[in-house]
Amino acid sequence: MREIPVWECPDGQGRADAGAAFVEVAAKTADYTIKDYETGKCFSNAGATGTVVLTLPTPKAGFWFQFVKIVPDQILSIKAPTGVTINMGTAAQVYKDATTETIYATLRLAAYSTTAYVVEAEKGTWANAAS
Repeated sequence: MREIPVWECPDGQGRADAGAAFVEVAAKTADYTIKDYETGKCFSNAGATGTVVLTLPTPKAGFWFQFVKIVPDQILSIKAPTGVTINMGTAAQVYKDATTETIYATLRLAAYSTTAYVVEAEKGTWANAAS
């Protein structure tokens, strides 16, 4: 007999693990500061009527977040907190704010130190909005 792992999901229900992790999607229509306990969530700008700035929490081991831009004519910006960077892959790509205007652009970030997130995956064009 085979044992099947069960995930304890945010809605309080247990679900059988079918080989893919459950990811909660949170649509944000206004600026928002992500909380520590929201690690593993996917954030979108679905329903937004203007630019949405999502501020990351201070990174800690194990933190990861996903982002997807849904609304065509609105900007989605991911902002690092003070003293933290978003490392996009090369020394020339160390960002303070990762911003996109590309529809369906996606970004997955993981904390690898207490002062930096690293990009694990990206689709679309993301730019450094910091001045």
